[in-house]
Amino acid sequence: MKTRLLLLVMLLTGIGAMAQTCNGNTFNSPGAPATCTYTYTASGWEDAFGVPIAPPASVEIGQTVCILADNADAIGAAKFKGTLYIPEGVSFTGTIPNFTGGATLVIEGTADFAVNPGINDTKIYVHENGFFRVPGQLQPNGATQIHVIGQLENGADLNITGQAKMIIYEGGYVLIKNGAQISNKVSNCGLLIVDAGEVHTGGGSSLFNLCSTYVHQDLVLDGPYTNNGLFVVKGNLGFNGHTFYNDDILMVKNIVLNNDDIVGNGSTSTLLVEFNAELQAGSSITGHYYYDSDDGGGFDTVCGSCVEDIDILDHVDMTGSVFEITANCGEAVRPTKIKEKATLDFDGVDDYVSTDSFIQGNDEVTMMGWIKSDPANAGKVVTLFGEDLSCRLY
Repeated sequence: MKTRLLLLVMLLTGIGAMAQTCNGNTFNSPGAPATCTYTYTASGWEDAFGVPIAPPASVEIGQTVCILADNADAIGAAKFKGTLYIPEGVSFTGTIPNFTGGATLVIEGTADFAVNPGINDTKIYVHENGFFRVPGQLQPNGATQIHVIGQLENGADLNITGQAKMIIYEGGYVLIKNGAQISNKVSNCGLLIVDAGEVHTGGGSSLFNLCSTYVHQDLVLDGPYTNNGLFVVKGNLGFNGHTFYNDDILMVKNIVLNNDDIVGNGSTSTLLVEFNAELQAGSSITGHYYYDSDDGGGFDTVCGSCVEDIDILDHVDMTGSVFEITANCGEAVRPTKIKEKATLDFDGVDDYVSTDSFIQGNDEVTMMGWIKSDPANAGKVVTLFGEDLSCRLY
């Protein structure tokens, strides 16, 4: 009776995350179950009828294990195909060898596994105050889905391949202690930090960065890649012959493009460099705002056949901790003042331009200008016409 009353209280208080979306995905956690097949409380294990039992060794599809008090047992040794529910304020630090066959994890509290579980065809929901940790490599298999609004951490590599996918929602935080191979969908609307080792990603079905990604070492592109948030690379950026399409902020320590291309949109695309930047062997950067913190100028080296299409920013403060830089999708390093740039700059008194003919061979040419008039010269407008760019007053 005590267990059922506790579950009823949790249901009535509406524990569970409000539906969030990220890149077309929705956080649809089932939340607290209506009934539990097996329950652990401070008094021990019991079945659905309140009869004391040993820790369950076999959990079938449709069965539910509710951990309502801190627990470190080994459960599901034979199989775990049902639902594991851990409410807020409760910690599970035991072992479950394998989640498979449509298993579900609802983590509102802490699931800190003592041994890496196998994860196959499983749905995992880490709620706002939830914490999910595995001590080694996180390698979900099959059609596994990992939804994170709270915090997820693993002690080795992240390997997202096959049909598996991970979604990090707004406010979610994923910490990978080593490197990452991202060959299938990881949608990041929160914060993804890779502590050590290379990150391999690219192509149309890999990492969708929509907020903040911070890589402490190298990023290697295994296909054309588009960035739509803040992407910090503290190591080398390797292209492998692919193009980096940057629609927001790319922040790097050093960058050497060797027959590589970074393409921007000419509006929000920004490249921030801490130290050295080079364009070699026909490389190009187009449509970008640019800031180099060590000298404030453009690229340090630009080859004769390279393209440097950048507007240099006056200043961007690139200092701060990882969490300060990545907060609010990089708000701290997002330029608020764009450096003015004028190809022609007239003082309105006696400046003029003299040039040789330059429009021969073109069928159509359009010119545009801005005029500031005052009462003394009202009605007088200068127009340009003809190949010699002569002027006329009206």
